[in-house]
Amino acid sequence: MYAIINTKTKKFVYDTDFSKKTPMQKSSSNMILLFDTKKEAEKAYKTRQCGKTYKICEINFTINQVFK
Repeated sequence: MYAIINTKTKKFVYDTDFSKKTPMQKSSSNMILLFDTKKEAEKAYKTRQCGKTYKICEINFTINQVFK
């Protein structure tokens, strides 16, 4: 899985505000927008007009517990 991360703040992009002339990334350490492929992440990176401080990263995670 892939995500877009702000390399300065180490927070992940979870949304983009397109209402401004220059889109503003919404980032969080608690929420994350995931992509199945690197190609999808690259497309979102361009569409969201991410700046130089944003990079695509690969995410690996494990499921620790499943709740009812």
